[in-house]
Amino acid sequence: MELGFTRRQFATGALAVTAGTAAAIAGGAGVASASEKATGSAAGDAKSALADASVSADYAGRVSKTMDCDVVVVGAGMSGLAAAVEALNDGASVIVLESEEQPGGNGNVTSCVMGVGSKMQQALGIDVTPAQIITAEMQTFNYAADGVRWANLIAASSDNIDWIQEQGATLCGVVDKYQGAGTFETAHEWTENDGRDGGTCYVQPMVVRVADLGGTLLTSAPARQIIMRDGSAAGVYAEASDGVVQVNAKAVILATGGYADNDDLLASRGYDVSQTAVFGVPGHNGDGITMALAAGAKSWLDDSSLMEYPMNPAIGRESSAFSRLPTSVFVNGNGARIGDENASVAVPARAALMVRSQEISYALFNQDVIDAALDGKDDAKKTFEDGVSSGAIFKADTLEGLAQAAGIDGDALVETMGRYNDDAKAGEDTLFGKDASALVPMENGPFYLSQNNGIYFLVTIGGIDTTETCEVRAEDGGVIPGLYAVGVDGVENYRGCYTIDVPGSCNANNIYTGRVAAQRAVATL
Repeated sequence: MELGFTRRQFATGALAVTAGTAAAIAGGAGVASASEKATGSAAGDAKSALADASVSADYAGRVSKTMDCDVVVVGAGMSGLAAAVEALNDGASVIVLESEEQPGGNGNVTSCVMGVGSKMQQALGIDVTPAQIITAEMQTFNYAADGVRWANLIAASSDNIDWIQEQGATLCGVVDKYQGAGTFETAHEWTENDGRDGGTCYVQPMVVRVADLGGTLLTSAPARQIIMRDGSAAGVYAEASDGVVQVNAKAVILATGGYADNDDLLASRGYDVSQTAVFGVPGHNGDGITMALAAGAKSWLDDSSLMEYPMNPAIGRESSAFSRLPTSVFVNGNGARIGDENASVAVPARAALMVRSQEISYALFNQDVIDAALDGKDDAKKTFEDGVSSGAIFKADTLEGLAQAAGIDGDALVETMGRYNDDAKAGEDTLFGKDASALVPMENGPFYLSQNNGIYFLVTIGGIDTTETCEVRAEDGGVIPGLYAVGVDGVENYRGCYTIDVPGSCNANNIYTGRVAAQRAVATL
Protein backbone atom coordinates (compact mmCIF):
# COMPACT_ATOMS: atom_id res chain seq x y z
CA MET A 1 0.00 0.00 0.00
CA GLU A 2 1.41 3.38 -0.95
CA LEU A 3 1.49 5.61 2.10
CA GLY A 4 -0.12 9.01 1.76
CA PHE A 5 1.83 10.80 4.44
CA THR A 6 3.27 14.28 3.97
CA ARG A 7 5.06 16.68 6.27
CA ARG A 8 2.82 17.60 9.19
CA GLN A 9 -0.08 15.55 7.82
CA PHE A 10 -1.28 11.99 8.34
CA ALA A 11 -3.69 10.90 5.62
CA THR A 12 -7.21 10.11 6.78
CA GLY A 13 -7.87 6.39 7.11
CA ALA A 14 -4.22 5.34 6.96
CA LEU A 15 -4.13 4.25 10.60
CA ALA A 16 -5.35 0.66 10.66
CA VAL A 17 -5.09 0.69 14.45
CA THR A 18 -7.47 3.62 14.95
CA ALA A 19 -10.74 1.76 15.53
CA GLY A 20 -9.29 -0.85 17.84
CA THR A 21 -7.25 1.62 19.82
CA ALA A 22 -10.20 3.96 20.15
CA ALA A 23 -12.22 1.10 21.60
CA ALA A 24 -9.43 0.26 24.02
CA ILE A 25 -9.12 3.87 25.08
CA ALA A 26 -12.86 4.16 25.52
CA GLY A 27 -13.41 0.90 27.38
CA GLY A 28 -10.08 -0.52 28.51
CA ALA A 29 -8.98 -0.08 32.08
CA GLY A 30 -5.83 1.95 32.45
CA VAL A 31 -6.03 3.69 29.07
CA ALA A 32 -7.38 7.23 28.97
CA SER A 33 -6.63 10.81 28.08
CA ALA A 34 -4.43 12.63 30.56
CA SER A 35 -7.22 14.97 31.59
CA GLU A 36 -9.42 11.99 32.51
CA LYS A 37 -6.84 9.92 34.34
CA ALA A 38 -4.47 12.09 36.39
CA THR A 39 -5.25 12.86 40.04
CA GLY A 40 -4.89 16.36 41.43
CA SER A 41 -2.63 17.94 44.00
CA ALA A 42 -1.59 21.48 44.88
CA ALA A 43 1.02 23.26 42.82
CA GLY A 44 2.73 24.29 46.03
CA ASP A 45 3.21 20.65 47.05
CA ALA A 46 4.83 19.92 43.71
CA LYS A 47 7.26 22.82 44.09
CA SER A 48 8.24 21.87 47.62
CA ALA A 49 9.00 18.32 46.50
CA LEU A 50 11.65 19.50 44.04
CA ALA A 51 15.10 19.61 45.58
CA ASP A 52 17.14 20.34 42.47
CA ALA A 53 17.34 24.05 41.68
CA SER A 54 18.17 23.24 38.05
CA VAL A 55 14.54 22.25 37.45
CA SER A 56 12.66 25.16 35.90
CA ALA A 57 9.76 26.52 37.90
CA ASP A 58 7.86 27.13 34.65
CA TYR A 59 6.29 23.69 34.94
CA ALA A 60 6.66 23.15 38.68
CA GLY A 61 4.69 26.28 39.34
CA ARG A 62 1.82 25.26 37.08
CA VAL A 63 1.23 21.68 38.22
CA SER A 64 -2.46 20.87 38.50
CA LYS A 65 -2.22 17.08 38.92
CA THR A 66 0.35 14.59 40.17
CA MET A 67 0.78 10.88 39.60
CA ASP A 68 3.26 8.37 40.99
CA CYS A 69 4.74 5.22 39.50
CA ASP A 70 7.89 3.15 39.36
CA VAL A 71 8.57 3.74 35.66
CA VAL A 72 7.30 6.46 33.36
CA VAL A 73 7.64 5.75 29.64
CA VAL A 74 7.61 8.80 27.38
CA GLY A 75 6.16 7.72 24.03
CA ALA A 76 3.83 4.86 23.09
CA GLY A 77 5.41 3.68 19.85
CA MET A 78 7.18 0.41 19.10
CA SER A 79 9.89 0.84 21.73
CA GLY A 80 7.78 2.60 24.36
CA LEU A 81 5.10 -0.09 24.32
CA ALA A 82 7.75 -2.80 24.55
CA ALA A 83 9.32 -1.02 27.52
CA ALA A 84 5.98 -0.57 29.26
CA VAL A 85 4.88 -4.18 28.83
CA GLU A 86 8.28 -5.53 29.92
CA ALA A 87 8.31 -3.35 33.06
CA LEU A 88 4.74 -4.35 33.90
CA ASN A 89 5.57 -8.02 33.43
CA ASP A 90 8.48 -7.50 35.82
CA GLY A 91 6.18 -6.15 38.51
CA ALA A 92 6.67 -2.40 38.19
CA SER A 93 3.92 0.18 38.14
CA VAL A 94 3.99 2.03 34.80
CA ILE A 95 2.59 5.23 33.32
CA VAL A 96 2.99 5.81 29.59
CA LEU A 97 2.74 9.33 28.17
CA GLU A 98 1.84 9.75 24.49
CA SER A 99 1.85 13.17 22.86
CA GLU A 100 -0.62 12.26 20.12
CA GLU A 101 -4.28 11.32 20.32
CA GLN A 102 -3.51 7.78 19.24
CA PRO A 103 -0.58 5.59 20.32
CA GLY A 104 1.79 3.76 18.03
CA GLY A 105 3.66 6.45 16.12
CA ASN A 106 5.43 5.05 13.08
CA GLY A 107 4.82 1.60 14.49
CA ASN A 108 1.41 1.88 12.89
CA VAL A 109 2.95 1.87 9.42
CA THR A 110 5.71 -0.69 9.73
CA SER A 111 5.54 -3.97 7.86
CA CYS A 112 8.07 -6.26 9.52
CA VAL A 113 10.56 -6.92 12.29
CA MET A 114 13.99 -8.56 12.03
CA GLY A 115 14.74 -11.93 13.53
CA VAL A 116 17.80 -14.17 13.22
CA GLY A 117 17.48 -17.85 14.11
CA SER A 118 13.76 -17.62 14.83
CA LYS A 119 11.38 -20.58 14.87
CA MET A 120 9.73 -19.22 11.73
CA GLN A 121 13.04 -19.13 9.87
CA GLN A 122 13.88 -22.64 11.00
CA ALA A 123 10.48 -23.92 9.82
CA LEU A 124 11.06 -22.32 6.42
CA GLY A 125 14.61 -23.64 6.13
CA ILE A 126 16.11 -20.14 6.20
CA ASP A 127 19.67 -20.14 7.47
CA VAL A 128 21.04 -16.69 8.29
CA THR A 129 23.95 -16.50 10.71
CA PRO A 130 24.78 -13.66 13.10
CA ALA A 131 28.21 -13.35 11.50
CA GLN A 132 26.67 -12.68 8.09
CA ILE A 133 24.51 -9.90 9.48
CA ILE A 134 27.18 -8.27 11.60
CA THR A 135 29.77 -8.37 8.82
CA ALA A 136 27.37 -6.83 6.29
CA GLU A 137 26.37 -4.00 8.60
CA MET A 138 29.88 -3.26 9.85
CA GLN A 139 31.14 -3.06 6.28
CA THR A 140 28.27 -0.77 5.32
CA PHE A 141 29.30 1.66 8.05
CA ASN A 142 33.04 1.29 7.47
CA TYR A 143 33.28 -0.38 10.89
CA ALA A 144 32.22 2.83 12.61
CA ALA A 145 29.08 1.15 13.97
CA ASP A 146 29.07 -0.56 17.37
CA GLY A 147 29.65 -4.27 16.79
CA VAL A 148 28.76 -5.11 20.38
CA ARG A 149 25.33 -3.57 19.98
CA TRP A 150 24.77 -5.49 16.75
CA ALA A 151 25.85 -8.73 18.40
CA ASN A 152 23.53 -8.13 21.37
CA LEU A 153 20.60 -7.18 19.15
CA ILE A 154 20.91 -10.24 16.95
CA ALA A 155 21.43 -12.59 19.88
CA ALA A 156 18.13 -11.38 21.37
CA SER A 157 16.16 -11.05 18.13
CA SER A 158 14.71 -14.57 18.07
CA ASP A 159 13.56 -14.34 21.69
CA ASN A 160 12.00 -10.94 20.96
CA ILE A 161 10.00 -12.45 18.09
CA ASP A 162 8.64 -15.04 20.51
CA TRP A 163 8.06 -12.44 23.22
CA ILE A 164 5.94 -10.03 21.19
CA GLN A 165 3.71 -12.91 20.13
CA GLU A 166 3.34 -13.99 23.75
CA GLN A 167 2.13 -10.45 24.49
CA GLY A 168 -0.51 -10.66 21.75
CA ALA A 169 1.23 -9.33 18.63
CA THR A 170 0.63 -11.31 15.44
CA LEU A 171 2.92 -12.26 12.57
CA CYS A 172 1.72 -13.94 9.39
CA GLY A 173 4.50 -16.53 9.18
CA VAL A 174 6.16 -15.01 6.11
CA VAL A 175 9.88 -14.36 6.42
CA ASP A 176 11.48 -12.72 3.39
CA LYS A 177 13.83 -10.01 2.15
CA TYR A 178 11.27 -7.24 2.62
CA GLN A 179 9.56 -7.93 -0.69
CA GLY A 180 12.97 -8.51 -2.28
CA ALA A 181 14.48 -5.17 -1.30
CA GLY A 182 16.91 -6.51 1.29
CA THR A 183 19.85 -8.88 1.17
CA PHE A 184 18.95 -11.31 3.96
CA GLU A 185 15.70 -13.12 4.76
CA THR A 186 15.17 -11.52 8.15
CA ALA A 187 11.89 -9.65 7.62
CA HIS A 188 9.20 -11.27 9.75
CA GLU A 189 6.11 -9.76 8.14
CA TRP A 190 3.05 -8.59 10.03
CA THR A 191 0.88 -9.35 6.99
CA GLU A 192 1.35 -11.33 3.79
CA ASN A 193 1.08 -8.25 1.58
CA ASP A 194 2.92 -4.98 2.01
CA GLY A 195 0.02 -3.50 3.94
CA ARG A 196 2.34 -1.97 6.57
CA ASP A 197 -0.11 -3.14 9.19
CA GLY A 198 1.99 -2.79 12.31
CA GLY A 199 -0.85 -0.87 13.92
CA THR A 200 -3.27 -3.78 13.94
CA CYS A 201 -0.68 -6.49 14.47
CA TYR A 202 1.57 -4.88 17.10
CA VAL A 203 0.41 -1.52 18.42
CA GLN A 204 -3.19 -2.41 19.17
CA PRO A 205 -2.40 -5.69 20.99
CA MET A 206 0.37 -4.03 23.00
CA VAL A 207 -1.94 -1.18 24.04
CA VAL A 208 -4.43 -3.77 25.26
CA ARG A 209 -1.63 -5.62 27.03
CA VAL A 210 -0.59 -2.48 28.92
CA ALA A 211 -4.18 -2.09 30.14
CA ASP A 212 -4.53 -5.78 31.05
CA LEU A 213 -1.37 -5.63 33.14
CA GLY A 214 -2.62 -2.59 35.05
CA GLY A 215 -0.58 0.08 33.33
CA THR A 216 -1.82 3.57 32.56
CA LEU A 217 -1.57 5.09 29.08
CA LEU A 218 -2.21 8.83 28.82
CA THR A 219 -2.79 10.17 25.32
CA SER A 220 -2.59 13.82 24.22
CA ALA A 221 -0.12 14.34 27.05
CA PRO A 222 3.29 15.37 25.68
CA ALA A 223 6.12 15.31 28.20
CA ARG A 224 7.93 18.63 28.37
CA GLN A 225 10.63 18.35 31.00
CA ILE A 226 12.50 15.75 33.01
CA ILE A 227 12.30 16.23 36.75
CA MET A 228 15.79 16.04 38.24
CA ARG A 229 16.50 15.43 41.91
CA ASP A 230 20.06 15.26 43.20
CA GLY A 231 21.32 14.61 39.70
CA SER A 232 18.94 11.72 39.01
CA ALA A 233 15.85 11.53 36.81
CA ALA A 234 12.81 11.46 39.07
CA GLY A 235 9.88 11.87 36.70
CA VAL A 236 8.56 14.25 34.06
CA TYR A 237 6.24 17.16 33.60
CA ALA A 238 3.63 16.69 30.89
CA GLU A 239 1.02 19.02 29.44
CA ALA A 240 -2.57 17.87 29.27
CA SER A 241 -5.56 19.80 28.00
CA ASP A 242 -6.43 20.90 31.52
CA GLY A 243 -2.98 21.71 32.83
CA VAL A 244 0.46 20.41 33.75
CA VAL A 245 0.72 16.85 35.05
CA GLN A 246 3.63 15.95 37.30
CA VAL A 247 4.54 12.28 37.03
CA ASN A 248 6.87 11.21 39.83
CA ALA A 249 8.85 8.07 38.95
CA LYS A 250 11.95 6.14 39.92
CA ALA A 251 12.96 5.71 36.29
CA VAL A 252 12.26 7.62 33.07
CA ILE A 253 12.39 5.85 29.70
CA LEU A 254 12.47 8.16 26.67
CA ALA A 255 10.88 6.63 23.57
CA THR A 256 9.66 9.65 21.61
CA GLY A 257 10.60 8.45 18.11
CA GLY A 258 13.29 10.89 17.02
CA TYR A 259 13.20 14.37 15.51
CA ALA A 260 11.68 13.99 12.03
CA ASP A 261 9.24 16.85 12.69
CA ASN A 262 11.76 19.18 14.33
CA ASP A 263 12.95 21.56 11.62
CA ASP A 264 15.57 23.17 13.86
CA LEU A 265 17.29 19.87 14.59
CA LEU A 266 17.09 18.86 10.93
CA ALA A 267 18.63 22.16 9.91
CA SER A 268 21.39 21.68 12.47
CA ARG A 269 22.24 18.44 10.65
CA GLY A 270 22.59 20.34 7.36
CA TYR A 271 19.20 19.54 5.82
CA ASP A 272 17.36 22.21 3.85
CA VAL A 273 13.91 21.68 5.33
CA SER A 274 12.30 23.50 2.41
CA GLN A 275 13.40 20.53 0.29
CA THR A 276 12.42 17.71 2.64
CA ALA A 277 9.20 15.78 3.16
CA VAL A 278 8.28 13.47 6.03
CA PHE A 279 6.04 10.52 5.28
CA GLY A 280 5.80 9.18 8.79
CA VAL A 281 3.09 9.64 11.40
CA PRO A 282 3.21 13.16 12.95
CA GLY A 283 4.47 13.83 16.45
CA HIS A 284 8.19 13.07 16.17
CA ASN A 285 9.23 16.45 17.49
CA GLY A 286 12.52 15.51 19.12
CA ASP A 287 10.98 15.93 22.58
CA GLY A 288 12.94 13.10 24.16
CA ILE A 289 16.19 14.39 22.71
CA THR A 290 15.70 18.01 23.72
CA MET A 291 14.54 17.06 27.22
CA ALA A 292 17.52 14.77 27.69
CA LEU A 293 19.98 17.41 26.50
CA ALA A 294 18.43 19.96 28.86
CA ALA A 295 18.97 17.46 31.68
CA GLY A 296 22.68 17.17 30.85
CA ALA A 297 22.71 14.27 28.42
CA LYS A 298 25.47 13.80 25.88
CA SER A 299 24.32 14.42 22.31
CA TRP A 300 24.65 11.83 19.55
CA LEU A 301 22.96 14.02 16.95
CA ASP A 302 26.06 14.47 14.82
CA ASP A 303 26.17 10.72 14.23
CA SER A 304 22.44 10.26 13.73
CA SER A 305 20.95 9.46 10.35
CA LEU A 306 17.72 9.46 8.39
CA MET A 307 15.82 6.69 6.69
CA GLU A 308 15.99 8.84 3.56
CA TYR A 309 15.37 8.70 -0.17
CA PRO A 310 15.89 11.24 -2.99
CA MET A 311 13.01 13.14 -4.55
CA ASN A 312 12.33 16.05 -6.87
CA PRO A 313 11.67 18.84 -4.34
CA ALA A 314 9.24 20.58 -6.71
CA ILE A 315 7.11 17.43 -6.88
CA GLY A 316 7.54 15.67 -3.54
CA ARG A 317 7.89 12.05 -2.55
CA GLU A 318 5.62 10.94 -5.38
CA SER A 319 8.67 11.49 -7.60
CA SER A 320 10.50 8.64 -5.89
CA ALA A 321 9.59 6.25 -8.70
CA PHE A 322 11.97 8.07 -11.01
CA SER A 323 14.31 9.92 -8.62
CA ARG A 324 16.58 6.93 -7.97
CA LEU A 325 16.18 4.75 -11.04
CA PRO A 326 19.18 2.41 -11.35
CA THR A 327 18.87 2.74 -15.15
CA SER A 328 19.06 6.55 -15.06
CA VAL A 329 22.20 8.69 -14.95
CA PHE A 330 22.85 10.98 -11.97
CA VAL A 331 24.52 14.24 -13.03
CA ASN A 332 25.36 17.41 -11.15
CA GLY A 333 24.95 21.03 -12.12
CA ASN A 334 28.12 20.87 -14.21
CA GLY A 335 26.84 17.97 -16.30
CA ALA A 336 29.21 15.43 -14.72
CA ARG A 337 28.06 11.97 -13.64
CA ILE A 338 28.31 11.58 -9.86
CA GLY A 339 28.21 7.85 -9.03
CA ASP A 340 26.80 4.35 -9.43
CA GLU A 341 23.06 4.80 -9.80
CA ASN A 342 22.52 1.13 -8.96
CA ALA A 343 24.04 1.56 -5.49
CA SER A 344 20.68 2.17 -3.86
CA VAL A 345 19.13 -1.14 -4.91
CA ALA A 346 20.28 -2.88 -1.71
CA VAL A 347 20.53 0.24 0.48
CA PRO A 348 18.06 2.93 -0.67
CA ALA A 349 19.67 5.61 1.49
CA ARG A 350 22.82 5.39 -0.61
CA ALA A 351 21.08 7.28 -3.39
CA ALA A 352 20.17 10.05 -0.96
CA LEU A 353 23.73 10.26 0.33
CA MET A 354 25.05 10.37 -3.22
CA VAL A 355 22.85 13.20 -4.43
CA ARG A 356 23.36 15.22 -1.24
CA SER A 357 27.08 15.26 -1.95
CA GLN A 358 26.36 17.75 -4.75
CA GLU A 359 25.17 21.33 -4.80
CA ILE A 360 22.43 20.18 -7.17
CA SER A 361 21.74 16.80 -8.71
CA TYR A 362 19.51 15.43 -11.47
CA ALA A 363 18.31 12.06 -12.69
CA LEU A 364 18.68 11.92 -16.48
CA PHE A 365 16.77 9.44 -18.63
CA ASN A 366 15.19 9.19 -22.05
CA GLN A 367 11.74 8.09 -23.10
CA ASP A 368 12.66 4.43 -23.45
CA VAL A 369 14.10 4.26 -19.93
CA ILE A 370 11.20 6.03 -18.24
CA ASP A 371 8.61 4.01 -20.15
CA ALA A 372 10.21 0.78 -19.02
CA ALA A 373 10.53 1.98 -15.43
CA LEU A 374 6.93 3.16 -15.11
CA ASP A 375 5.28 0.36 -17.05
CA GLY A 376 2.19 -0.66 -15.10
CA LYS A 377 2.66 2.11 -12.51
CA ASP A 378 -0.19 4.40 -13.48
CA ASP A 379 0.06 6.77 -10.50
CA ALA A 380 3.80 7.25 -10.94
CA LYS A 381 3.33 7.77 -14.67
CA LYS A 382 0.78 10.51 -14.05
CA THR A 383 3.10 12.15 -11.52
CA PHE A 384 5.86 12.12 -14.10
CA GLU A 385 3.67 13.55 -16.84
CA ASP A 386 2.36 16.26 -14.54
CA GLY A 387 5.95 17.13 -13.62
CA VAL A 388 6.86 17.55 -17.27
CA SER A 389 3.77 19.67 -17.93
CA SER A 390 4.48 21.93 -14.95
CA GLY A 391 8.14 22.39 -15.85
CA ALA A 392 9.37 20.62 -12.71
CA ILE A 393 11.00 18.08 -15.06
CA PHE A 394 13.00 19.38 -18.03
CA LYS A 395 12.36 17.84 -21.43
CA ALA A 396 14.18 18.26 -24.76
CA ASP A 397 14.73 16.30 -27.95
CA THR A 398 18.52 16.69 -27.69
CA LEU A 399 21.04 16.65 -24.88
CA GLU A 400 22.15 20.15 -25.85
CA GLY A 401 18.59 21.38 -25.56
CA LEU A 402 18.18 19.60 -22.24
CA ALA A 403 21.31 21.23 -20.85
CA GLN A 404 20.16 24.64 -22.01
CA ALA A 405 16.75 24.18 -20.37
CA ALA A 406 18.39 23.24 -17.07
CA GLY A 407 21.13 25.85 -17.28
CA ILE A 408 24.05 23.42 -17.21
CA ASP A 409 27.09 22.96 -19.47
CA GLY A 410 25.89 21.36 -22.69
CA ASP A 411 29.31 20.21 -23.89
CA ALA A 412 29.99 18.51 -20.55
CA LEU A 413 26.63 16.77 -20.57
CA VAL A 414 27.13 15.51 -24.13
CA GLU A 415 30.58 14.22 -23.18
CA THR A 416 29.20 12.52 -20.05
CA MET A 417 26.47 10.75 -21.96
CA GLY A 418 28.80 9.83 -24.81
CA ARG A 419 31.04 7.89 -22.45
CA TYR A 420 28.06 6.39 -20.65
CA ASN A 421 26.44 5.18 -23.85
CA ASP A 422 29.72 3.67 -25.07
CA ASP A 423 30.05 1.81 -21.76
CA ALA A 424 26.42 0.69 -21.84
CA LYS A 425 26.79 -0.78 -25.32
CA ALA A 426 29.99 -2.53 -24.24
CA GLY A 427 28.37 -3.80 -21.03
CA GLU A 428 30.96 -2.30 -18.69
CA ASP A 429 30.76 0.91 -16.66
CA THR A 430 34.37 2.09 -16.84
CA LEU A 431 33.77 5.07 -14.53
CA PHE A 432 31.78 3.80 -11.52
CA GLY A 433 31.37 0.08 -12.16
CA LYS A 434 27.59 0.00 -12.27
CA ASP A 435 26.20 -3.49 -12.74
CA ALA A 436 25.73 -4.29 -16.41
CA SER A 437 22.05 -5.13 -15.83
CA ALA A 438 21.38 -1.46 -15.13
CA LEU A 439 23.44 -0.10 -18.05
CA VAL A 440 20.99 1.02 -20.72
CA PRO A 441 22.14 3.18 -23.66
CA MET A 442 20.28 6.48 -24.06
CA GLU A 443 21.08 7.78 -27.54
CA ASN A 444 17.66 8.87 -28.75
CA GLY A 445 15.39 11.58 -27.36
CA PRO A 446 13.30 12.91 -25.97
CA PHE A 447 15.48 13.30 -22.86
CA TYR A 448 14.46 14.33 -19.35
CA LEU A 449 16.19 15.86 -16.32
CA SER A 450 14.47 15.64 -12.94
CA GLN A 451 16.14 17.26 -9.94
CA ASN A 452 16.63 14.57 -7.31
CA ASN A 453 18.46 16.06 -4.34
CA GLY A 454 15.36 16.78 -2.34
CA ILE A 455 14.94 14.31 0.52
CA TYR A 456 11.92 12.43 1.79
CA PHE A 457 12.21 10.24 4.85
CA LEU A 458 10.32 8.17 7.36
CA VAL A 459 12.28 8.60 10.56
CA THR A 460 15.44 9.94 12.14
CA ILE A 461 17.71 7.43 13.82
CA GLY A 462 19.68 8.36 16.91
CA GLY A 463 20.15 11.52 18.97
CA ILE A 464 20.98 10.69 22.60
CA ASP A 465 24.21 8.96 23.58
CA THR A 466 23.45 5.78 25.51
CA THR A 467 25.17 2.79 27.04
CA GLU A 468 24.59 -0.75 25.80
CA THR A 469 21.91 -1.07 28.49
CA CYS A 470 20.17 2.11 27.26
CA GLU A 471 21.24 4.36 30.13
CA VAL A 472 21.67 7.97 29.03
CA ARG A 473 25.24 9.15 29.11
CA ALA A 474 25.93 12.47 30.81
CA GLU A 475 27.74 15.27 29.02
CA ASP A 476 30.25 15.51 31.85
CA GLY A 477 30.92 11.74 32.01
CA GLY A 478 29.17 8.75 33.51
CA VAL A 479 25.43 8.27 33.18
CA ILE A 480 22.35 10.11 34.40
CA PRO A 481 20.84 7.79 37.03
CA GLY A 482 17.28 6.76 36.32
CA LEU A 483 17.24 8.03 32.73
CA TYR A 484 17.04 5.74 29.69
CA ALA A 485 16.61 6.32 25.95
CA VAL A 486 15.31 3.61 23.62
CA GLY A 487 14.25 3.09 20.04
CA VAL A 488 15.38 5.73 17.60
CA ASP A 489 15.95 8.24 20.43
CA GLY A 490 18.97 6.28 21.62
CA VAL A 491 19.97 3.84 18.86
CA GLU A 492 23.67 3.78 17.90
CA ASN A 493 23.70 0.84 15.47
CA TYR A 494 23.75 3.03 12.36
CA ARG A 495 25.98 5.87 11.21
CA GLY A 496 25.30 8.01 8.19
CA CYS A 497 22.38 6.02 6.82
CA TYR A 498 19.86 3.32 7.55
CA THR A 499 20.21 0.13 5.56
CA ILE A 500 17.68 -2.51 4.61
CA ASP A 501 20.34 -5.09 3.82
CA VAL A 502 18.97 -6.63 7.01
CA PRO A 503 15.24 -5.83 6.78
CA GLY A 504 13.42 -4.94 9.97
CA SER A 505 16.52 -4.24 12.05
CA CYS A 506 15.32 -0.84 13.26
CA ASN A 507 12.05 -2.32 14.49
CA ALA A 508 13.95 -5.16 16.11
CA ASN A 509 16.11 -2.62 17.89
CA ASN A 510 13.03 -0.72 19.04
CA ILE A 511 11.64 -3.81 20.73
CA TYR A 512 15.02 -4.95 22.03
CA THR A 513 16.05 -1.62 23.59
CA GLY A 514 12.60 -1.08 25.07
CA ARG A 515 12.86 -4.41 26.86
CA VAL A 516 16.48 -3.90 27.92
CA ALA A 517 15.80 -0.46 29.40
CA ALA A 518 12.77 -1.74 31.29
CA GLN A 519 14.69 -4.70 32.69
CA ARG A 520 17.53 -2.43 33.76
CA ALA A 521 15.19 0.13 35.27
CA VAL A 522 13.22 -2.42 37.28
CA ALA A 523 16.41 -4.10 38.48
CA THR A 524 17.69 -0.80 39.89
CA LEU A 525 14.45 0.43 41.50
